[in-house]
Amino acid sequence: FQAKIFARGEVVAPLVEPARAYWQPFVIEYEDVRFGKYPPGWPALLAVSLVMGMGAWVNAAMAALTVVLVYRLGADTFGRDAGLIAAALVTFSPMAILLNASLMSHTSALTFATLFMWAMARIERGGGLRWGVVAGLALGALAANRPLSALAVAAPFILWNGVRVLKSLVGRHGLTVRQTLAPLLALSACALLVAAAVPWFNWATTGDPSANLYTLVPGWEYDRVGFGPDIGRNGHTLTKGIQFARYDLSMTAADLFGWQAAPWSPLLTDWAVGIAPPGMVADSYWPAAGLSFMLLPLGVAVGLRRTWGYIWAGVGLAWVWSAATFNYSQPELWAVFGIGWLLTGLVMTAWAHDDRRAAWTWLVVGVLFSIVAAHMAYWIGSQRYSTRYYFEAVTAAALLASLPLAALARREGVWRWVVYGGLAAACLVSYLGYSVPRVSALRGYNRVTAEVLDGVAARRTSDAPVLVIVTGADARWRTRGALMAVSSPFLDGEIEVAYDDLARPDRREVILSRAVGRQVIEMGADVNDVWFTDTCTESGCPPANAIDNPSPLGEGG
Repeated sequence: FQAKIFARGEVVAPLVEPARAYWQPFVIEYEDVRFGKYPPGWPALLAVSLVMGMGAWVNAAMAALTVVLVYRLGADTFGRDAGLIAAALVTFSPMAILLNASLMSHTSALTFATLFMWAMARIERGGGLRWGVVAGLALGALAANRPLSALAVAAPFILWNGVRVLKSLVGRHGLTVRQTLAPLLALSACALLVAAAVPWFNWATTGDPSANLYTLVPGWEYDRVGFGPDIGRNGHTLTKGIQFARYDLSMTAADLFGWQAAPWSPLLTDWAVGIAPPGMVADSYWPAAGLSFMLLPLGVAVGLRRTWGYIWAGVGLAWVWSAATFNYSQPELWAVFGIGWLLTGLVMTAWAHDDRRAAWTWLVVGVLFSIVAAHMAYWIGSQRYSTRYYFEAVTAAALLASLPLAALARREGVWRWVVYGGLAAACLVSYLGYSVPRVSALRGYNRVTAEVLDGVAARRTSDAPVLVIVTGADARWRTRGALMAVSSPFLDGEIEVAYDDLARPDRREVILSRAVGRQVIEMGADVNDVWFTDTCTESGCPPANAIDNPSPLGEGG
């Protein structure tokens, strides 16, 4: 919605009455205008692709760029084998395959996060101001896209570069204070400049640069980051944040690389859309044991290559594992221990002088830790489109997982064949045995299907634009979701949709008055079902948005 507004060269679209007829979820109706609630970075990027007529390709292009960046980052920090293996893991990650095929912001966020990390690697190798500019632009773009994720990705680098500056001050760093600070100052300036798009967008839409647009959606005033009784549907606490993280990590353990102890099953298809058997809860744990994390502790050990590193990795693993049985009467102790554990790793890594491999091992661990920790402060988990809130950490996870495999591959001989042959087989099995059914399980989710658009196309009798009127006393947005995707915020698209809720007899007349020159196609709706009225018979009206997969919404709503 917002990308189409930007593509028109505007910031907002006019609010047209009757507003109820053209309402869309997560679109803000403020005074006499409409606009999207999300930060402007991703809609602006998507708008460029829409102008080029390639809207569906932008995330595919960003995904391909991410794979290249993962390789370059891995090769520059841990060696060519690590870069190749990490790039393959990101390419075949079920999380990536699912989100890269969407029009959500997470794919571009991962691209910018990975570019930022690679630019930081180049800065550490003496890249100078130009790489500071690249890092700043990438971090700013991430902040203009997903601000909380930008803060999380940047946090470990802020800490580590603070250590670098201190070491340069006392003469224990290879560069002078000026050489160390110059690219960091360029980074900060460029990041702030690009990230300023967020308060600018807030000001341009509401007149208040500090406005939280999420809270302007009616009924969602609680949609904020933090803890408290007025945040989230029923208040948000650290205990709830840990519980959400437990479930999200259990799903990530399978979704990250598609490795789990059990094959895909009908139970997992149900679970993926939120259906659990009687007596079970669909947001407790992913029901199959995921194995995608099994290489990460080994990666930490291989990356640090010190006795303290092995101990540190073991303590961290025990701390994460303790979340399953932790006494939630004192969740603050658990959280404080975790922060202390991470900072201990920073101190020990800094004590290792200029061991770049150890530093980058801590940094990628820090990004993983920080992404999960930051999103504990959000009042809801991310279960339906994979654990998308953790997606910006995929590069870091892939790099850690690549380290033990790369260490074996460097032994040459048969080991190299075993590693790369086994990796190819694992990626193929993951793709066919996990990714395909995992993504297919979400076909028709929220009852949004291409069949509705196919039905409209089949009923067009000329080249005239179309107005689809959906009529029903209680029709949820899902009945019009597919049509909303192709409509225009300015109500002048090739296909437009309007909802007549039968509440006011004159509303339909107003809708039709804007349909001059348009072919009108009638649809009926009830709750989540929608149908073409010309398909109704004495036995009923077959839904045009029927789905093949199980749905918590059901076939009849």
